[in-house]
Amino acid sequence: MADASVETTPQNLFLTAQDYETQGANLKASPPLRSPHDVDALRAALSAGLIDIVATDHAPHAPAEKAAAYAAFADIPGGMPGLQTLLPTMLRLVDEGLIALPDLVRMCSRTPAERFGLGRRKGRIAVGYDADLLILDPHQSSAITNADQVSRAGYTPFDGWAVKSRLTNVSCVAARSFATGGWSARRKARSSTGRAEPWPCSPTRPPSSPERAPALAAPSRSNSPPKGPISSSPTRWSSRSRAARAQSS
Repeated sequence: MADASVETTPQNLFLTAQDYETQGANLKASPPLRSPHDVDALRAALSAGLIDIVATDHAPHAPAEKAAAYAAFADIPGGMPGLQTLLPTMLRLVDEGLIALPDLVRMCSRTPAERFGLGRRKGRIAVGYDADLLILDPHQSSAITNADQVSRAGYTPFDGWAVKSRLTNVSCVAARSFATGGWSARRKARSSTGRAEPWPCSPTRPPSSPERAPALAAPSRSNSPPKGPISSSPTRWSSRSRAARAQSS
């Protein structure tokens, strides 16, 4: 039997093909959005523990790229931003009772770390593991807005969504990299300098000690429209061979 894992994205768990009518090209991605019935089935699989990983498929195309005139919808650059909104959208699923917080950690941290060869230093709070921590305040609410997005896309398909908790601090390999208001401050810094400075946990930052290697960067993915038919399934399958390619890239 093949050693396979099942992966999906927040957009496939929340959005349907009907959302193309209001957000158009901004939602062009692969796999494409499906019917409410398909989304319900995927959410049921998530709740039943059949989904191993929830990832972002982060592809922040500039607004001009999405807004340009194309001969066909299939020619629009595929993908949408999702990195910054992964946590709040997953917390929405927790709020709905579809999953619990430990499920969020399993699908977004522990299993990806184990799957891609980082399981001995990432994905757990334990002695010897990197101190990659998110601190949430469940007594404060927050909102997802276009104005707070720091990617080159400058938008999110989840603009205006409310979340019943707030991210207050982030620690990445023991280096504090975020505090309340940090996203907006970083966006202002980018607008004044033309680029965003790397976070302390960025792979481009030198390791804090000779024996501590920086986190591995995720392999890049092509954002070009698929040459063949788009997959009919809202989920994506990955194998050990993909993990091996990711580690060697």
